[in-house]
Amino acid sequence: MRTKGTITLLLALGLISVLGASAPAAEDGRVGGAPLAASEPYGVALTPPIYLINFIFLYVASPDLAASMPAYRAPIPRALADCLEQNPTGCPFAEFAPLFATRQTSTAPVLRPADRTLLPLVERSRDPGRECAWPEDCRVRPEWERLAPRRAAQLPQINEPLGSKRAAQLARQLGIDDAMILSDEQYNCLLGTPPRTPDQEILFRCAQDLTNSRGSAIVPLSSYGLSLSEAGDVRSNCAPDAPCLQFNALLAGPLEEIAFSCGFLDKFTRMVAETPFLEFGVAGGPCQSGAEPACIVELSCDGAAAASGCQ
Repeated sequence: MRTKGTITLLLALGLISVLGASAPAAEDGRVGGAPLAASEPYGVALTPPIYLINFIFLYVASPDLAASMPAYRAPIPRALADCLEQNPTGCPFAEFAPLFATRQTSTAPVLRPADRTLLPLVERSRDPGRECAWPEDCRVRPEWERLAPRRAAQLPQINEPLGSKRAAQLARQLGIDDAMILSDEQYNCLLGTPPRTPDQEILFRCAQDLTNSRGSAIVPLSSYGLSLSEAGDVRSNCAPDAPCLQFNALLAGPLEEIAFSCGFLDKFTRMVAETPFLEFGVAGGPCQSGAEPACIVELSCDGAAAASGCQ
């Protein structure tokens, strides 16, 4: 068995923070006639290495929690992305709410776009005239990259959660077995119950931001890699002062101590050693640091045929 010091090193290298009103897309792959953009902004949480490493961590903590991660990705409205580049800590959500369309459910309000020409969110799932690719720093091997969320092809897919069936399938593909999953007691020890310790509060709030899909959040934003701050600002999940960015500080030792004191250090050791966890961590580090401080990346698209990024 690896020592506590070894797992701290692996986690420090590995765990990088990340997380529609139903209307059909136009036949040419546009919404409301808006042209398809040459690039698309996404929260870093949707990039392949960051999404997958967070999935591994959350699934080991609780399969139900990981099942609330987004099944699809959607580009951030350009006006909001520009605002976040200028204001990395967040922009007032009330000012940008009209740019989002969310499907009505019993737990989520309908936010209807004021002008659909501002909402180029949906295209055909396969557009033979487009090729899109993540920045080189945000790529992983093709066999892993294909497991990350695909672009939403229909508005109802935006902020759709993975669900337990797809989450379990993804977990198997990533090498997670049932023996790695925390018991209820260990899970409660990890995230705690109110009043939580400061470290538990960071873990709890980060998990909420990564799983703010429909049915799990009042304002679901998971497909964009965004979340709301306590002040009501919308921001990337790894923006300055965001809980998931603060989680990085726990990797210097507190998380290891939590795992040890809660009795699941052996499970975390197996998670790091027997899944691509470390590989995603090594790939995700430059991806996140290159996107700071706004923590938004641009998916570049051109006119070549066949593609991985937008498919």
